[in-house]
Amino acid sequence: MGDNIFNLWEDKKDLKKLESKALKENIPIISRETANILKSVITVKQPKLILEIGTAIGFSTLWLAQYTDSDTEIVTIERNQARFNNARKNIKKFGFNDKVTFKFGDGQEIVPYLRREFNFVFIDAAKGQYLNLFKLVEDKISENGIIICDNILYKGLVRNNKKVDHDIRTIVINLRKFLIYLKNNQKFKTEIFDIDDGISISTRRNS
Repeated sequence: MGDNIFNLWEDKKDLKKLESKALKENIPIISRETANILKSVITVKQPKLILEIGTAIGFSTLWLAQYTDSDTEIVTIERNQARFNNARKNIKKFGFNDKVTFKFGDGQEIVPYLRREFNFVFIDAAKGQYLNLFKLVEDKISENGIIICDNILYKGLVRNNKKVDHDIRTIVINLRKFLIYLKNNQKFKTEIFDIDDGISISTRRNS
């Protein structure tokens, strides 16, 4: 933290270069709209322990690292070996190595073995697995902790009745089930925003 209004971190050439490279190579990264939501939430909440499921090449991880305190730890999970390796290089290049703990593998296999209580979780992984992932993390969230999920409306298909192509039908159906689960969840209060491809922000209710 500490960049002033005349020298914004998000305007750094290296960050823009990383963003452009990802878009050119069709590597899924968060949009600037989503990045600004993350920035806003974590700047206010200042979580000390963050879990990210879906590192990709570390673009979202960089935002989480930049706008949290120096003693914040980010545990990030990625199952694609090439992206995992690139993420490690990128985090090191930007100087956040001390804040980030990398875990390689499938989030559904790793999360059950995480024993700590997280203040903030960001899910941006396989869309068809959001319901399973949310269920796995919801009991690992501190009081007033937050879970943000990206791309929950999946190209606008989740909330409409248009015919869905066979190859993505399962993803859309699973995301619809996920939204129903969020709506009926008594442990979390969820708001859904039609920003970019849809974002959910779930805040744990006080017990």
